[in-house]
Amino acid sequence: MSIFKFKIYFSAKREFVLNPPIPVNATPEGAVIAAGLASGIPLRRIKGGWVEYDKKLGQWSVFKVNSR
Repeated sequence: MSIFKFKIYFSAKREFVLNPPIPVNATPEGAVIAAGLASGIPLRRIKGGWVEYDKKLGQWSVFKVNSR
């Protein structure tokens, strides 16, 4: 498995708030945003993260949330 690093742009944050994916871990952006919010990081400060796709569970696992 590979670990990916990526940035989250404003449009992805807006889409997450307006239409959250069900389940949240179905997309890497949703997984990082959900993990950041669960950690108490405000949405506007979440900038990206490190994720890995778990084929057995069919979801994205978050290793780190980058914030300002």
